[in-house]
Amino acid sequence: MARVSLDADPLLAWVLGPGHLDALDERARPLGEQASRRYREAPRREAVRRFGDARDATGRPCNVAALEALRGEWPWLLETLRSLHGDAPNTMERVHRRVFAAVVGAPLSSHRTGRVSVRAAALFKVALGYADLVPTLLFERRLDADDPPPGVDALDRWLDERPWLIGASQVCAGTRAQIHEVWRALTDDAAAVVRDDAADTALELAALTAAAAGAARRLLREGRAPSASASVSARLYGADATVRLVASLRQVPDAGPMHATLLYGADRVPRSLCALLSALPAPDDPRALERLDAALAQTAAPVLERLRAAPGLV
Repeated sequence: MARVSLDADPLLAWVLGPGHLDALDERARPLGEQASRRYREAPRREAVRRFGDARDATGRPCNVAALEALRGEWPWLLETLRSLHGDAPNTMERVHRRVFAAVVGAPLSSHRTGRVSVRAAALFKVALGYADLVPTLLFERRLDADDPPPGVDALDRWLDERPWLIGASQVCAGTRAQIHEVWRALTDDAAAVVRDDAADTALELAALTAAAAGAARRLLREGRAPSASASVSARLYGADATVRLVASLRQVPDAGPMHATLLYGADRVPRSLCALLSALPAPDDPRALERLDAALAQTAAPVLERLRAAPGLV
């Protein structure tokens, strides 16, 4: 499959696409670590360790160097995760907003300033696994966005169901105690409140791309997409390297355009997403993909302008 470009806009392509994985932080470590093409340029230290779970049977190493970089920022990381949107109700929607804010801050910073602070990189890396897990749980309807987040026992059950902690060449370096600490921070309240309008706006854009990809998926499966190679929405769905939320949506066999609304609680679905869903073409329209792309471009344009103006967190 083709490596997707988010086409018209460099900011959108960088923040939501895979390119930012190659961005270097102040210590010359790539954000994507082993997923980056620049990983071999970075100081590396890998080791095979025992965790007492499915990671052990793989024989794969963990990224000790990346874990050590996180340790120096650990108290700040937990407090930041705990404070993000601290005035919002303690729901799974807030958990997802926190996770998304953590992983989008460094890409935004690298695009705007050409640099990534050590703290922004650490926040990105500590939340990355949760950015795969949490939206998948919502897309699968394991939890509702308005539900209060469960405790670490439920987290452990989810992590043991699938290889969430196992990558293609490495396993997650965090201990279960550290994984629990981060989950508690994501699900706790804090006295301080940090709002991140840029992250929420980027999430809105990502939800739009997920809805468009879900709509394209339905059209492709119904054989109504003769011009799929020319469609932005179809490429978003089909590319190997795509928007993180689209990758999560693809893990759910029946997921379509409406699944993007599952990321939001009642009365919180963005107007742009409602507008896109209202503009979805009829499945028997011979120009359905073309009209879908036009609806995505129209609904995303004002959101993208808001993202350009919003200050970043880190």
